[in-house]
Amino acid sequence: MISSGTFWCSLAAAVIYTIGVLFLKRSTLWNPGPWRMTLLTNAITALVFAPMLLWGKPINDFTMLWQPLVVALCFVIGLIFVVLAVTQGDVSIATPVLGLKILFVAGQLLLFAGQVPSVWIWPAGVLAVLAVACLSYQGGDRLVSSTEHRTSFWGGRVGLTTTYALIAAFAYAGLDSMVQLWSPAFTVQTFMPVAMIFAAVISLAMIPVLEGRYRDIPRPAWPWLVTGGFLTGLQAVFLSYAIGTWGQAAGANVVYSSRGLWSVVAVVTVGSYFSKTEFTAPRSVKAMRLIGAALITLAIAMLL
Repeated sequence: MISSGTFWCSLAAAVIYTIGVLFLKRSTLWNPGPWRMTLLTNAITALVFAPMLLWGKPINDFTMLWQPLVVALCFVIGLIFVVLAVTQGDVSIATPVLGLKILFVAGQLLLFAGQVPSVWIWPAGVLAVLAVACLSYQGGDRLVSSTEHRTSFWGGRVGLTTTYALIAAFAYAGLDSMVQLWSPAFTVQTFMPVAMIFAAVISLAMIPVLEGRYRDIPRPAWPWLVTGGFLTGLQAVFLSYAIGTWGQAAGANVVYSSRGLWSVVAVVTVGSYFSKTEFTAPRSVKAMRLIGAALITLAIAMLL
């Protein structure tokens, strides 16, 4: 069983994340570009984390700063692929697939900390594969050959979204595992702000590939961009605090995976305002995505 603190912090992170991603999705109507969006979001996230330093302890061994630096690299890589998935794909596909992070967390904790995963990881993995299949459903009455299906899936919008989300899930799993293992030596209130400051600095390497100047982004896009970036940073505060304080990365991610269901529900209910493409999808497609999100949530719950 997970602690009540882990449960509520992780649940709050899941809900806040879903809302934040929808705001970022809305901002894509003005084409800010994934690189400008990522750089801005990382800068905002560092600012959101900064007040935690007031409750952290001073860093006494600066030779250990490589640890938050590695976490920062995982964060930047994860966010890049989340932004790519959101801007070039569907929120209701990317968010549930990101729930597979728990499988990677279990594997990484086994590798680096010797924590043996639950025997339920294998049936959970089967359910996860079925879930991805449900999420890849695009409707249509005719059957296609296996070769044609592979081309339409991996070469199309759904396959691209799924690939980006899986890469992001692996990177974020590394982040969660390392926060659990390394942050106690710093205190999470020091470790995470330092890591996010590193992440913001690393993100400056994106400047040469930015889609243009920030002042060229239309004014109506800014409230959505800034709010989405703030909420993305805030949810990271809740989740990392839970993992760093109670050391239950796997349990935290079980609860956090509920964001898959929240994202599908949000798209179905208010999707017309945030993403007309997803909202206008056939009912059969929406139903299969909901089933896929539910299967992923069930798969992750089995790992408890």
